[in-house]
Amino acid sequence: MIILYIIATILAIFGIIAAYTKRLKNENIRLEGVVAERTAVVVKQKEELESSIHYASRIQMPFFLHRRCFQITSRTILSCSSRVILSAEISIG
Repeated sequence: MIILYIIATILAIFGIIAAYTKRLKNENIRLEGVVAERTAVVVKQKEELESSIHYASRIQMPFFLHRRCFQITSRTILSCSSRVILSAEISIG
């Protein structure tokens, strides 16, 4: 009789562990989906921002052609002869 209680306890422990493991795996899958979704949003916003910066640089470049030291890339804006404020509109949706 004691052996049956021991076996039942062991099976119950394994059942609890299996259920907990399954719950963790399902939660992990859900969270991976959330991360992928948010990553896609960030990548889209980055592309829109880079596009806006490129567009703004094309528009503003003729104005700065007579300036001596001006460089614009997707990451930096450098101006040696004057202060420049570059604004880019991003639609977040």
